[in-house]
Amino acid sequence: MAQSGREQGAASVWRNGWVVKSAVQTWHLLRFKEVVLVRRRWLSSVVQLLPPIFLLSLLFILQHTVVPEAPSLNPPAVPFPSEFPSCSPRKGATCLDLVWGPESDPVAAGIVASFGVAEAKQRAFGSRDKLIDWVIAHPNTTSAAVYFNSTGEARVSIPSQPEKLARALRVEILTNSTTKAELWRPRILRLVQEQLMGAAVSANGSALTAGDLGKPYVLDCAWQEIPILATSPKTNAVQIGGASFVFTGIAFAMIAMMRGVVAERESGQRLMLKTMGVVDGAYWAAGYVVNGVLACVAALLTYVTGVAYRFTLFTQTNGGGLVLLLVCFGLATVPQAFFGSAMVGKSRTALIVGILNLVVGMNVVAVFASNSLIYLLWKSSVQAWGRALLLILLPPLSFTKVWVDMVNVTYGYADFGGGSRISARRFEWADMHRTTAAAKAFDADIDAPPIESIYMLLASAVVYAVATWYADQVFSTSLGLRRPFYFFERIELLESDADDVAREMRAAASMSSVLSLVGVVKVFQPSLMERVWLLRAVYMVTVGWMAAVVRCATGSSRQKSSSSGPVRAVDGLYLSVGEGELVALLGHNGAGKTTAMSIVTGGLRADSGVVRYSIDGVEYSVAAHGDEIHGLVSICRQADVLWDELSAAEHVALFCVLSGVDESEVASVVDDALARVSLGSKAHERAGTFSGGMKRRLSVVLALVGPARMVLLDEPTTGLDPLHRREVWEMIEEAKAEKSILLTTHSMEEADALGDRIAIVSAGRLMAIGDAMELKSRYGLGYHVKIMCAPEASDAIEAEIIRLGGEVHDAVAGSIAASVPRVNLVAVVARYLEERMESGSVVDFAVSHTTLEEVFLRTARLE
Repeated sequence: MAQSGREQGAASVWRNGWVVKSAVQTWHLLRFKEVVLVRRRWLSSVVQLLPPIFLLSLLFILQHTVVPEAPSLNPPAVPFPSEFPSCSPRKGATCLDLVWGPESDPVAAGIVASFGVAEAKQRAFGSRDKLIDWVIAHPNTTSAAVYFNSTGEARVSIPSQPEKLARALRVEILTNSTTKAELWRPRILRLVQEQLMGAAVSANGSALTAGDLGKPYVLDCAWQEIPILATSPKTNAVQIGGASFVFTGIAFAMIAMMRGVVAERESGQRLMLKTMGVVDGAYWAAGYVVNGVLACVAALLTYVTGVAYRFTLFTQTNGGGLVLLLVCFGLATVPQAFFGSAMVGKSRTALIVGILNLVVGMNVVAVFASNSLIYLLWKSSVQAWGRALLLILLPPLSFTKVWVDMVNVTYGYADFGGGSRISARRFEWADMHRTTAAAKAFDADIDAPPIESIYMLLASAVVYAVATWYADQVFSTSLGLRRPFYFFERIELLESDADDVAREMRAAASMSSVLSLVGVVKVFQPSLMERVWLLRAVYMVTVGWMAAVVRCATGSSRQKSSSSGPVRAVDGLYLSVGEGELVALLGHNGAGKTTAMSIVTGGLRADSGVVRYSIDGVEYSVAAHGDEIHGLVSICRQADVLWDELSAAEHVALFCVLSGVDESEVASVVDDALARVSLGSKAHERAGTFSGGMKRRLSVVLALVGPARMVLLDEPTTGLDPLHRREVWEMIEEAKAEKSILLTTHSMEEADALGDRIAIVSAGRLMAIGDAMELKSRYGLGYHVKIMCAPEASDAIEAEIIRLGGEVHDAVAGSIAASVPRVNLVAVVARYLEERMESGSVVDFAVSHTTLEEVFLRTARLE
C-alpha cells in the first residue's frame, strides 16, 4: 500500500507540473543550454577543432621535408663465422639461402657447392638479367645473390703470363637492402673470401691445371644493391605516423570534455540541475549530442584536411568508408571521456587524467600500427572473447585495425611469406566487408573485415555510456549521495526503518511537517593518510613533494585537514518544517548549518538519523528517493551556482521550464522575478559580468521561481546591501504563502524578521527552537529598563528595583541599567518610576524587550 501511495502521489505531482513535464522537453532544454554554452565559449570550441588541422599540417611538412636515409653500401668488414647463414621462412612460405649464377659456370658451381647450401635452399640462373628480374619479383625471399664474372668476359680470367700475374675471379654480390641486419652483407663477402681459393682449386672445371696451383688468385668483388625498397619504414610519413596524428587530432577534445563535465559538477551546477528535476539520462543525453556533433565536425575536418594535402590514403580510399571510420571513432571518444569524468572529483585531476589518457592512446596506436602488429590480435591463438573485450575497452585498437587495413591497400605492402610485392590500389567500399590480403598474408587464418572493427567502436560507445551512468551513481563526488554498487535494489532495502525511527516519524507526521529531521548525525573522520604517520611519510617521500611544488608554481593553496580526530559537524539534530512555514536556522560560523542543509538536499549522506519529506500525504526518504525529491525541492546554495555565459533571463527561463512552469507563462514570470530584485535592466546581460550582490539576488530568484513545495535557502542575503536585502526579504515573505522554507543565517535581524520559528544550533546540536517572542521569554533576560536619575537618589532606586523583583546590572553617575524577568513586574516597576519622576528624583526611563542576539549568546553558552 505504501508503494502504491507513493506511485499515486508521484503521478499527482507529475500532473500538477511540480517536476519536469516531459523527459523530451528536458532533453531539448538541456541541449539548448549546451549549444548556447558552446557558442559563447567559442574560443574553447575552436581550440577543440584545431588539432586535426594542425596535426595533419605537421604531417604534411614532415612528408615533404624528411628525406629517408640511404642504406650504407660499404658496411664495415667484421669477422663472422664461416658457416653460411640460413633463412627462416614465415608460416606457409618458403625462402632461399642463396641465389647465384651463371649456372653453366663450373667454377661458380664448385664455389657454391663448397658453401654447403642444400639444393632445395638455392636457385641458379643462366644470366645476370634473369637473376635480377627474379630478385625484383620476389623481394625478401633470399638474403643475397652472387653472380660470377658479371662483366661478360671469360668465365675464369687467366692472365697470359700466369707466372707473373695473378688470376682474377670477378664476383658480383647483390644484397637485400630491406633487411634490418646491416652486417648481413659483409658476412657473405667474408665467406666468399675465406672459401674462394679452396673452392676454385677443387672446382670440376678443366681450365685450372696442376701447374696453376702455385699461382695466386685475386678476388675482384663488386657490390650491387637489390633494387627493392618495398618494406622500408621510412618511405612515407602517413605510413609511419599517420595513425597517431589522426588519432590525436580527434581524441584531443576528450581533455576538454572531461574537464568541462567535472568542473560543472564541482561548481554545483550539476547538482542544481538535479534539484530542479533533471534526470541523469536527460543530462547525459544532451551532453552526448552536443559533444558528439563536435566530434563529428572534428572528424570531417580531418578528412577534408587530408584530402586537401593529397595524402594517398585520403585520396585513394572510398570517402564513405574513411568518413565512417573517423566519425565512429569520434563518437566513441565522447562516452569514454564522460566515463573518465565520472571517476574523478576535481577539474584539475580531470585535466591530468585526460592528458594521460591521450598520451597512452597515442602510444597504443603508434605501436600497433607499426609493421601491422595490430593483426596479432586476430591470430588464431587469441581467444575471440578476449579480443572483443580488449577492443571495447580500448577503442584506439579498433581505429588502428581499420587504419592499417586502409594503409596496406592504398600504399601496397611486401608479402614476406609469399615472397612478392603487392601493388597499391584504391580502397573501395566493398573492401570494408572483406578481409584484406595484407591481413591474410600476416596469418592465413585471419578473418577480420574492417567493418567489424567499426561495429566494435559503436559497441564501445554503448558500453562506456552505460558504464558512465553507473559510475556516476556510485563513484561521483559532489553530486549528492553516492549509492552502493548494488544500488539497483536500493529502494526496498532502505524502506525498512527501525521502530524508534518510525515512532519519531509518526510524531513529525502528526505535526503535518513538510520536512522532518530525526536524530541526524554527520561525523567527518580524518583520512587514513592523516591518521597513520607512516603513510604520510611514504606519501611525502614519493609524490607529496611534487604536489607541493605544483601548488607553489601555480600559486594555489590547500586547506589542511585536522588529524586530531573526528569532527561531529551535525550531532543528533531534530527539526521539522510545517506547511507554509519558514524556519530560520540560526547559528554561528561552523555551527553545522551548511552541513545540515547538504544532508537535507542529499548532498551528503548522514551517518545516522532520517531525513524525510511529506508532500501531499506521500513520504519521501532522502536516502531512498533522492531522485524523486529533486523534482519537489529547490535550493539556493551558499555559493552562487551560475553559468557565466548565460544571461539572467536565460537562467530564470531555464529553471522555470525545468520546474514545470507553463511555457506560455515563462516570459512574464522571468520579467516579474527579475524586476522584484532590481535586475530587470540587466536581464539580457551575462551572469559572468554581474557583481557578487547581483549574482546572489539571481540565485535567490532561481530558488523561488516555479512551483517547488519546499525551498532551502542557505544564507540568501550574504553580501547584499540593506536596500536589496529588503527586496529579497519581501520576495521570501511572499513565497511563504505557497512554499515551506528552511533558511539558514547568522544574522539575528534576518531571523527575527523572516522566521515563523527560529532554531538555534551550536556545535551541530539544536539548542533552542520557537518563535521570536517565545525564545526571548524563555532564554532572554525579560525586559530591559534604562533609568536616568539624580546621582544622590541612585542607591535608593536600585534598592527598590531589586525589592520589586528586578535585577540591576550597572549603575554609573545616575544611569542605571536593570532588567525585569516577567511581564507582570514591568507594570509595577513602571508605576514606581513614574512616581519618582513626579518627585523629580527620576529624570527619564525606557523599557525594551530582550534582543534575539542576547538569546543567541545565552543559548550558545549552554553548549
